[in-house]
Amino acid sequence: MGLGSSVSGTVTVSYTPNTDPTKDLQDAAGNSVAAITNKSVVVDTIAPTLVSSAPADNATDIAVGVNIVLTMSETVKAGTGNIQIVNSSNSSDTRVISVTDTTQVSFSGSAVTINPTADLQTGASYYVSIAPGVITDLVGNAFAGITTNTDLNFGTTGTGGAGQTFVLTTAIDVLPGLIGSLGTTDTSGNDTIVGDNTNAGSLTVNVGDQLNAGPGIDTLKIFSTNIIPTLSNIENAYYFAPAGDLNVSTIAGLTSLEVDSELFAANRTFTLGAGQALKLSNMPTNVAADPVIAGNSQTSLDLSLNKFGTLAYDATASQQDTVDFTGTQLATLNITTTGGASNFQLVNTGGQLKTVTVGGNQALLIDTALGTITTFNATSNSVGVNLNSIAASSLAFTGGTGSDRVNMAATLTVADVLDGGNGTDTFAASDADTVTKAAATNVKNFEVYEATTADATAYDVDAIIANNPLTGILISETGGAGLTVNNINSGAVNNIMFTNDAPAIITLTAKNFVAGGTSDTATVKLDNSIIKSADGVDVTTSLTFANVDVLNVNSIASTPTATAAAITLPGGAVTSANANSIADLAAADLEKIVVTGSETTLITAGVTTVGLTEVDATGLTGKAALGLTATAAPIASILVKGTPNADGIVLVNAATNAVTAYTGGGSDNLELGVTGAAHTLIFTSTAFNSGDFKAGNVIAINANNAFAVGDTVTLDFSSAMEALFKNGGVVLGTSAANVAIAGTALGPNTNVAATQAAGVMTIDFDLNGDGVYNVANDVRITILGTGVDDTLVYNAANDNFVFTVV
Repeated sequence: MGLGSSVSGTVTVSYTPNTDPTKDLQDAAGNSVAAITNKSVVVDTIAPTLVSSAPADNATDIAVGVNIVLTMSETVKAGTGNIQIVNSSNSSDTRVISVTDTTQVSFSGSAVTINPTADLQTGASYYVSIAPGVITDLVGNAFAGITTNTDLNFGTTGTGGAGQTFVLTTAIDVLPGLIGSLGTTDTSGNDTIVGDNTNAGSLTVNVGDQLNAGPGIDTLKIFSTNIIPTLSNIENAYYFAPAGDLNVSTIAGLTSLEVDSELFAANRTFTLGAGQALKLSNMPTNVAADPVIAGNSQTSLDLSLNKFGTLAYDATASQQDTVDFTGTQLATLNITTTGGASNFQLVNTGGQLKTVTVGGNQALLIDTALGTITTFNATSNSVGVNLNSIAASSLAFTGGTGSDRVNMAATLTVADVLDGGNGTDTFAASDADTVTKAAATNVKNFEVYEATTADATAYDVDAIIANNPLTGILISETGGAGLTVNNINSGAVNNIMFTNDAPAIITLTAKNFVAGGTSDTATVKLDNSIIKSADGVDVTTSLTFANVDVLNVNSIASTPTATAAAITLPGGAVTSANANSIADLAAADLEKIVVTGSETTLITAGVTTVGLTEVDATGLTGKAALGLTATAAPIASILVKGTPNADGIVLVNAATNAVTAYTGGGSDNLELGVTGAAHTLIFTSTAFNSGDFKAGNVIAINANNAFAVGDTVTLDFSSAMEALFKNGGVVLGTSAANVAIAGTALGPNTNVAATQAAGVMTIDFDLNGDGVYNVANDVRITILGTGVDDTLVYNAANDNFVFTVV
C-alpha cells in the first residue's frame, strides 16, 4: 500500500477481495483476507523526547550518590549502546554504563533511572552523554540522545563553594565548632584549615584536634610538624617541612598528600592508601637521607614532582636522592613534573613495579636499574625525560615531544623497543660493542648518538642510522681509555659535542669525507654549560679527525669568560684556566680552523697537518689562546684572525712559517714562527681608538727561538689610518720617502715613535695627541727578542711600518 515513512496518526483502510482468488490479499498463513470497510489504524513514527531530568540541567550541590532520572515524553525501553556520566575536568572519571545493565539502569513507563554502582566525586562537575538509539519507544523509534556536554550537566556537593580559612589555635580544636575568634560553624564550601608549629611558644597543631571539614573540596595545611589530627571529609593534605614520617593511608576520603621543603635530616617514610596521590615539592638533593614511599594497598600511584632533587651538576660524583617504592602491590607509577626540573634515583624494593609513565611540563632525570619495570612511557611529557643507568631488561620506552635521553649502558638487545618520539632525543651507550645493527633493530626516532665509554671501544654510526635521523654526536665522560666514533653521517658531522673532559685520545671519522679534499667540513662543540667546570671542557690528550679540511670549533660557556685571567704569552706557558681546550689536533688534511662561541678557547700543543693556512677566531666572544704548532710539514704562510679580547697566539713550525695576523683588538700576545720568516700584523680600523686599534691596547710580539737577521714584521694599517698618522706626525710628514722611526720620541707633532733597547723595541702610537705615551689613552706594540741595531721604517710606498732584524 505504500503508506510512507512520514505518516503518523490515524489512517482509514478499506479492502475489496479480487474476483480471482489467486490474486487476493493473504495473511502470513496463506489465507485470503476478507473485505475491510473503513478500518481505522494508528501509525506511530514519533520519537520520544526528554521532558525533564533530575538533577536538572545546570544544577549544583547535588549529592554524590544521587540517582539520575530522565522523564521522557512516552513509555520507553532499552535500545542499544551506553549511557555515559563524564567528569568535565577529569575525563578519566567517566562512568560508562550499558543501557541493558539492569543493575544500574531501570525503565518504568516514561521514566529512566540511572544508578551508578560507584558514587560520583565530591565537588565535581559532570555531564550526561547518550547516543541516538540507546533509548527507544516501544515500537522502536529512537530517542535522539543527549549529545553535547551542555545539554545536561550538574555539579556535586561542594562545587563552586568559596569556602573559608580556619586557623587552628593552641587549644584542642574541634571542627565544625568554634575555632578562635572566627565564630562560624559553616563548613559547606571548599575550606582550608591551617595549623603551624613553627614557633615553639605557639604550637597550634595537636594530636587531639578533631577536624571535619564537611562538604566541598577541603585542604589541610600543616607547617613544621608531622602531627596528623583526627580528620574527616578532608580531601587534600599539605605538610611543609614536617621533619618526620607521614602515614595517611587510613584517612578516609583523603585523595592527595603534598610534602613541601622537607630537608631529610633522616630517611622519611610517606605511607599512602589506595587512591591517594603524592606530591613532593622544593626538596634539594640531600644524599644523607632519602624518602621512602610505602603502602601495600596501592596498585597505582600518582606522583607529582616540583623541583625535587634539584642540584647543579657534579663532575666528580653522582648526586641524587634515592626514592624507594616499597609497596608490594604497586604495579604502575604515574609521574607528573610541575614547577621545575626534578632528579632522583628510583628503587623498586616492592618488586612489583612494571609500568612508569611521565607527564608534565618540566624535565626529569631518573636513574633506575629497572628490575621488574618493562614499560617506560614519557609521551605526555613536553620537555624531556632522561632515563639513566639502565641494567639488563627488555624495555619498551616511548618518548614525548621534548628532548628525551635513554642511556642503555652496556645492555642493549633486540628485545629492547625504544622510540624517542618527537623532539631532539638522545640514545646513549657505554659499550659500543653492544650496539650492533641487530641489537638496534627496534631503536628509532633518536637524533643524537651519545658515547660514554671508558674502555676504548669504537662506536659505529652505521649500526643505528637506519631508523634514527641523527643530527648530532655527543661525547661525554669518556674516562681514561678514549674512544672512536666511525662513519659519522652528514647530518651529524657539524654537531659533534663534548660536554665533559676527554682525557684520552678521541678518534673521529666521517662517512663521506675523502682524503685530499678541500671542503669536507665538521663542527666540534666544547660545551661547558652542562658541567660548568671552573677550567672548562678539555680534550686533554688528542683529537684525531681523518680527512677533515675545515674544522669549526664552537666554544660554549656556562657564563661568558671574556674577562678571565690574561693568557700567559709570550715568555710563559699557555694556560687552560677558565678555558675550553683541545690539547692536540691531529688532522692531516686540515686547512682551516674557525673558532666561535663565548668561552675562552685554547688549542695548545699542536696541529698535525700538511696545509693549515687560516685560523679565524673573529666569531669568538671569549678570548682565543691559539698555540698552533704545525708539526707535519712546512707551511708557506698562515692567516690568523683574533678576537676583540686579549688573545694569545703561538705559531711555530719546523721551517719557514710566514704569519699574517689580524689582531681583532685587545692586548694580544703573539709568538711568531722561527728564522727566515716575514710576518704581517694587520689593523683594519679607520679611526683612532676604534675597532682593533683602541686606547689601552698593549700588543706583544715575540719570535719563537729568537729572530734571525733578515726577519721582518710588518705593521699594516688602512689608508685612512695612515692619513691620520701623516697629518699628526712631523716624523712621517707627507714625503714619499721612507722614514726611519727607531730611536724617535713622541712629541706635540709626532704621534708615532719607537724606542730601542737590547731585547725589545717599543712602538708607541699617540692617539690623543698630547705628545706623551699613556697606557690608558694610547696604543703600544712591543717586539721582543730584538737587537740594538734593528730598524723600524715607515714605508711610504706601501704606507706601512716594517720592523727588520739587522
